[in-house]
Formats: sequence, C-alpha cells, structure tokens
Amino acid sequence: MPFCAEENPERNKIINGEINNFLMLSNKSLDYRNAIVHRLGSSDTTLKNIEHCCDKISSYYEKVSTAQKGMFGILQRYRFSQGEINYFYDNR
Repeated sequence: MPFCAEENPERNKIINGEINNFLMLSNKSLDYRNAIVHRLGSSDTTLKNIEHCCDKISSYYEKVSTAQKGMFGILQRYRFSQGEINYFYDNR
C-alpha cells in the first residue's frame, strides 16, 4: 500500500479506498473473534457476552464479504489469469 498502478490519481484513491475499507472491516471482524477466543476461558464471561460478539461477527462477515467482492472487482484487471499463474508458477 498504497496502490498506484494507474496514472490517474483519483482512480488510485478509489482503489486504495476499497482496499482500506476491506482491511478495516476484516480487522474489526477479527477483533470480535479474538474477544470470543479470549473470553471463553474466563469465569466472568456470560453466554450473553459471547452471543453479543457472535452477533457482531455475523454482521461484519456480510460487510467484509461485500467489501471483498468490491475490492476484487476493481483489482481484477491487475491480477493474473489462471493461465498466467500456471505459466509463471508451475514448476514442472
């Protein structure tokens, strides 16, 4: 980061915005997942606390999935096709 494959600075801003949005939402989702993992062994944790975190993870999962689709849609033209991947990385 930052992504700058385009000569148009506005296009690069849009692309970087999509990438940053995906990463931010992914990190937030992992924060809730980590909270569950760390709270499971605590005697202070209630089922309500865990359910709250699970609800948050579920709501962020949909946001992350949507952001990922948007990001990959924009980045598609910069990714290798399967044929190119096979050509460059196939070590046979």
